[in-house]
Amino acid sequence: MPIHYRYYLVKQIREFTDERLRGYCVYCEQGVSDPTNDHVPSKSLLKKPYPPDLPTIKACRGCNEQFALDEEYFAAFLSAVISGSTKPDDQVLPSAANSFKTNEGLRDRIDQSRYIQTCLDLGIEERMVWAPEFERIQRVIIKNARGHGYYELGDINEVVGCPVSAWATMQENFDQEQVDRFFRMESGLVGWPEVGSRAMIRAIEGHDLQNGWIVVQEGVYRYKVDQGTRVRSILLEHLITEVVWDEDQSDWSGTV
Repeated sequence: MPIHYRYYLVKQIREFTDERLRGYCVYCEQGVSDPTNDHVPSKSLLKKPYPPDLPTIKACRGCNEQFALDEEYFAAFLSAVISGSTKPDDQVLPSAANSFKTNEGLRDRIDQSRYIQTCLDLGIEERMVWAPEFERIQRVIIKNARGHGYYELGDINEVVGCPVSAWATMQENFDQEQVDRFFRMESGLVGWPEVGSRAMIRAIEGHDLQNGWIVVQEGVYRYKVDQGTRVRSILLEHLITEVVWDEDQSDWSGTV
């Protein structure tokens, strides 16, 4: 029998922000002369069938295409870590299964990144550890965070420049107090968001929100955008990420 996923982000919210704020590529910060639709989050991080009306932003073609290899690596690596294997049939993400079937080089590369670690202090003799290519993971995390911030706030100025911090870690690396703090997620909204932005519409009408999180695909991907700007996401209920552009909100010491 086919597996059915519950969808939350099924209503395409039209924004009414100043047109002058939307004529630029959020990645290179240049005017968009050849715009393409870029999915945020990356479709490779979701499961089929995809939810309808996935969030998209306008990006220049060059920026849209330059993330493809990193996105493939990120999805494949994350799926391998969660499944404990690079075998295609074991994967939790369909995109990863396809990558491991068709891209032998990527599969070998990720296979070589794992090793056995002795952890007597944790009460176990050994565990499997996967060593990611940090820069590739970070590029995708920041890319999606920029897209979420731009999509929700409607202002490229909120998410331009180099973030002051960008990290990711598996949820099991946090103790319970840290997990509770991350999921509690106090709202970072000060006053109202940009008039006409999706963030303001959600604040007023509550569209697609679950305890303050915007759920793209339940159990697969959700995110939250605070003004400031801080963007957090949860992938497959295992990987948690945070990207911060406001130094005052950089209060974590997470790691990839």
